[in-house]
Order: sequence, then C-alpha cells, then structure tokens
Amino acid sequence: MKTRKKRLRTGKFLNLSVEFVRLMHLFYHGDHYNQARTVIFKEVKTRKHAMAATITNVKVQYLSPNVFGSSLGQIIYTPKESEREPTLQSDSFKFYGGIALMNIKNVFELGICTFNQRELETDQLEQHALTQELLFAIDGDFIMPVAPIIQKSGESWPDLDHLVAIRVRMGEGVVFNDGIWHWAPFPLKKSSSVIVGFEKDTADKDLVIRDLDSRIVMEQ
Repeated sequence: MKTRKKRLRTGKFLNLSVEFVRLMHLFYHGDHYNQARTVIFKEVKTRKHAMAATITNVKVQYLSPNVFGSSLGQIIYTPKESEREPTLQSDSFKFYGGIALMNIKNVFELGICTFNQRELETDQLEQHALTQELLFAIDGDFIMPVAPIIQKSGESWPDLDHLVAIRVRMGEGVVFNDGIWHWAPFPLKKSSSVIVGFEKDTADKDLVIRDLDSRIVMEQ
C-alpha cells in the first residue's frame, strides 16, 4: 500500500478525472474498496499505456539452451536417453538427478500459482534480487519475457537490448539466477498453473517491480 501511495503522489498521473480522485480517496480510507480499486487500476493502466510510447517487439522462442543460457539460469526437462544416462534406474523407474541446482540460504518455499490468459504484452518487469526462482509448467505451456541485469545509476534494471521471450512447455521449467528480470507467466489457454519455488517469504520481502519506458510485445 505504501508503494502505491508513493507512486500516486509523484505527479505521474496528473489531470485525473474527478471520479478517479473521489474513488482514490475512498480507496485509501477503506470505503468501497473493491469499486475504488477497479477504477483506480483501470485508469492507471490506461495512462501507463500512453506513457509507454515505444514498443519492444520480441519473438517467442521455445525454451532451449540457445535461448535461455546459463547467464539467465537453468532449464528443467526430462532428458532423452541419447543425451545422458539416468542417475538411477530399475524396471519401475528412471531418475535423472542434478538437472538443476538451487543454492538457497534459508528455508525453501514451494507454491502453486494459477495464471489467467491475457494479451502477450507488459510494461513492467520484476526481479527477486536475493534468491533463485523456480517456475515449472504443470498443466499447460506458458510464455514469459526474461531479461538480464543492467546497472543504471547504481540500480538494477532489466537489459531490454538482450530481452528474450520463452515458451515453456508443460512438463518443463526454469530456474532463474538471482536478480534475473521477468514477468508473470502468460498461459496459452484460459488459465494454467505453475509451481513456484524460492526462498521463504520472497514474495513479501524480495520483490522489485520496474515500470518500463517501453512496452514489451511478445509475438508468436
């Protein structure tokens, strides 16, 4: 809530409608919360669309080491027998160990997040500066933008010159390196669930979101 207040006070969204200002007041004073929240974010989103005048088009590519290299993270998939021998196997199973490694300093948290289908575009990216993050496609493919880190005035920002858009197939996953920029998965059907793993309480304590000057449009 504090972040939202700070943004609204910066003057980015001047000349707001009277209805917007009224509902913003209600929002911060606890009355008609849902109604106010809907109108506020609709108007903010509209104005952000206008502000992000430039477009960054990026072609969606299937997940592979050529697209998602070690500087971004690790790929999780079931190896073909021609690629490597199982770590352990019997008549009833084959186990491939060491597909990805995560160096988590404290308690490791696993969750499941269900994402809704939407337009393949965003003018924001997020990062978790202090932890790796696991995303694994449970019940359908998803697309997401990924960008390495670039420093601007001593702060971490996404390097849009090296942005990629990856398509992760159902039954595949990625492990992002610490601080790699990305956005929430875009499912290719009405909704899709993803296993999410990172250091405990990351969602509350280690989440940075950057508003971009350019709007990312992912093209299939």
